[in-house]
Amino acid sequence: MLQVRQKIIIILHLKQNLDIQNMSTKRQSSTATYGVGLVAVGMCLALILSGTYSGSSAAPAEKVVIIGVNGGWTGPAGTTGAPIFNGVMDYLKYTNDHGGIKGIRVKAIWEDSQGLIPKQVLAHRRFREKRAIVETVCSSGGLETLAPSFQKEQIPCFIY
Repeated sequence: MLQVRQKIIIILHLKQNLDIQNMSTKRQSSTATYGVGLVAVGMCLALILSGTYSGSSAAPAEKVVIIGVNGGWTGPAGTTGAPIFNGVMDYLKYTNDHGGIKGIRVKAIWEDSQGLIPKQVLAHRRFREKRAIVETVCSSGGLETLAPSFQKEQIPCFIY
């Protein structure tokens, strides 16, 4: 079973390779950038779930994992954030509609932090209380502020 740190390294490596491929084809489309982010979230969830749950012959109870989507739908981050985070939510709905990841459904809890650091910190606390296993953050300032918490709590995080 992979440790969380190993999973993060693998995810970052895969995302970096996808980013390099996009640059090499010189695609400047924002859709391609969103697609890379969605693929990265999907890979992260697949890696985390592959080590989190083992197959069991126990009574079939629906398995659900929670992810925290800390997005900027409105406010200063809304112009670019809304399409990205709407895409993330659509991707998660699509994943669940097609059986989840290895049969495990993904529940997204979200906060509109508007790209503001204090709201991102508050959102992280709420996600932690609800036991989210992975989070997204919508600004580099929020990621820099929350990085020590993510490391201490071993929560993988994506920034868009």
